[in-house]
Amino acid sequence: MPLPGVSNRGIDYTMATNTKKLVKNFVLVFWDQRGTGKSYNSKIKQETMTINQFISDSTELIDYLRDRFSQQKIFLAGHTWGSLLGLSLVHLYPEVFHSYIGISQIVSWAKNDELALNWAKKEVAKRKNKKALDELNAIGQPPFIESTKQWTILRK
Repeated sequence: MPLPGVSNRGIDYTMATNTKKLVKNFVLVFWDQRGTGKSYNSKIKQETMTINQFISDSTELIDYLRDRFSQQKIFLAGHTWGSLLGLSLVHLYPEVFHSYIGISQIVSWAKNDELALNWAKKEVAKRKNKKALDELNAIGQPPFIESTKQWTILRK
């Protein structure tokens, strides 16, 4: 969870508040997946940034934690993008998890992008931002699988 300000500071944040309660009974591991948060490094090769590699990295960490803490099974939580990895992991290796907790679980990426695109078009029209509306109209309709440019424009 590459959100250090949310996961470990202050009592006003839900994660910080719940984290303080969870650590009384559990060992929590916040993992910055390859290329994010504190694991970011400009030398990471682009070709290693794949779902299969993220799954492999995850299983390596899970096996390490199971061994380190002498546990047959662990609890797994996935947040947004991590929720897609989490579902994949529990599907592939159900025997190593007590349970899976999806936080802001992604169910349909294409539907998410469709709803976001419709909202964005309404907003830029309301604000009379023709340039932004032209950009949004140019990217087409989800699913955005042609290039990362479509997704980048939508998020912009």
